[in-house]
Amino acid sequence: MTDRAVYHQRWKVETLMSVVKRRHGEALTAKLHPAQRVQALLRGLTYNLQCLVRLGATA
Repeated sequence: MTDRAVYHQRWKVETLMSVVKRRHGEALTAKLHPAQRVQALLRGLTYNLQCLVRLGATA
């Protein structure tokens, strides 16, 4: 992929981040960096699970 093509993929990431922030809040409540990392990963996991449930792909 060219640099230009890669740059034009950015809108997908920006849209995803906007959706996650709207649904789960912008700020992390954890104080320590390792806990913030876990909290951010859990938010991502929660978002992915919500998408699966919405699509009807329950396990």
